[in-house]
Amino acid sequence: MGNTFVATISIRAVLSMAFCLLLALATLCTSDENEFGKALDLVEEMDYPGAIEALEQVFQKTEISGTRGKQYYVMATCYRRLGRWAKAISYYQLALGEDEFMFADLARLHIATGYGNLHNYGTAIEWYETILTDHTGSSAAKEAQYQLGESYHKIEKYESAIQHYEKFIENYPEEERVREAAYKIGSAYEEVGQWADAYVL
Repeated sequence: MGNTFVATISIRAVLSMAFCLLLALATLCTSDENEFGKALDLVEEMDYPGAIEALEQVFQKTEISGTRGKQYYVMATCYRRLGRWAKAISYYQLALGEDEFMFADLARLHIATGYGNLHNYGTAIEWYETILTDHTGSSAAKEAQYQLGESYHKIEKYESAIQHYEKFIENYPEEERVREAAYKIGSAYEEVGQWADAYVL
């Protein structure tokens, strides 16, 4: 009987400890979500340094979060809005590494744009191309197609620029930048000395 009483006490103690652990985890997750909510409020107020500080607190407090990809994405967005492209790129890449992250197309687009703003057009082109390969039906694909033309134009690879501008016009004929793309095609033909082709469009 004594052994049974001890066993009962031990089981109760274990269950009590398990319950306390689950409660602590739940409280931790709730705290994490509350802190993330505060960061989002600060983003809405355009207080990006404040949002960054709030998110850093979230990252320090816990690694247990089903929304870590979104948190990285918001952190990257804050740095992007501040024009700190290298930091923005690093957090967008962290977001892409999360299994449940749902905005891979937009993260890739921002990474490509970031490299473009850092004048690293070769790497920007690589990221834009991944969007066209992996996210063909995404709204980001339209921007990627146009920006590929722009990127190749900036590094003076005019034939490639022409190809991507033409694909943009073909794929998105109702888009308002079609006339701009046509102008850029003409400009690219001028650069390679094909004057007749420059004035066909």
